[in-house]
Amino acid sequence: MSEISAEQSEREDALVERVVAACAQEGEFAAERACAIGLAQTYPGDPGIIVALLLNLVSLHPGEALFLPAGVPHAYIDGVGVEVMANSDNVLRGGLTSKHIDVPELLSILDPEPAAAHVQAGTPRSGGELAYQTPAREFALSRLSGGVTLDSEGPQIVVTTEGSVTLAGAGTAVDLPQGRAAFLPAALGPVEVTGAGTAFRVTTNLDAPGVA
Repeated sequence: MSEISAEQSEREDALVERVVAACAQEGEFAAERACAIGLAQTYPGDPGIIVALLLNLVSLHPGEALFLPAGVPHAYIDGVGVEVMANSDNVLRGGLTSKHIDVPELLSILDPEPAAAHVQAGTPRSGGELAYQTPAREFALSRLSGGVTLDSEGPQIVVTTEGSVTLAGAGTAVDLPQGRAAFLPAALGPVEVTGAGTAFRVTTNLDAPGVA
């Protein structure tokens, strides 16, 4: 565990202040500069403000998704999103938080290679389901709108993000309003999803390419 000296902290504060001041000047990368200024208002003096300028700035529209492999630094800034994580024995933070930051451990697993962000619009399936591709065996994600029947190949989680939907299966019906989630065990059997709301479905992804 690393300790930050008072002198080092002062140097970091001064550097962040200069970078934020530079971002206030007119020029290129207006969106990125505005992002840094906004972060500085919420997390004044945080070195993560500078790190954020090294990352891709991505705006996801409703229905779009982004898959991030292990070791890739990322920051969720604002808006409402559904985040699904694979199995992990740790969560390492690099900044923009009041929680503990372990810099040496973070650097040991960090993938520093630059790469473009690949935004997915989803692949239509039968009914009103829109599926997103992921190589992770632990999960698969899809967006539900309109009537659709969910199979029973494995356990599932359904969360409603807009409006309300109704889940019906095994002789039971459950209303799922915005912000609520339901766990569907594999033994439940097929489940009918109806209603005008929008929901997301998380299942396992054991058939992912390259997964034994």
